[in-house]
Amino acid sequence: MTVAPNQVWADDITYIETDEGWLYLAVVLGLFNSQVVGFSMQKHMCSSLVTDACAWHDLGEKERWLAELRKKSA
Repeated sequence: MTVAPNQVWADDITYIETDEGWLYLAVVLGLFNSQVVGFSMQKHMCSSLVTDACAWHDLGEKERWLAELRKKSA
């Protein structure tokens, strides 16, 4: 049982078939409130997939990711 945010995280890796090949998705959840605290999507399943998902929360990557998403959709 967690009594505060960022005490216990859980993660999962899944893969998604796309027209360009496989896309790997790692998601990190905070067990305090079950919120997504980080994620990473890459074309390969290397250790950076998980470390990037963990760093997403710590480094404020949410804003960078949203900016990249906006740029791609423009």
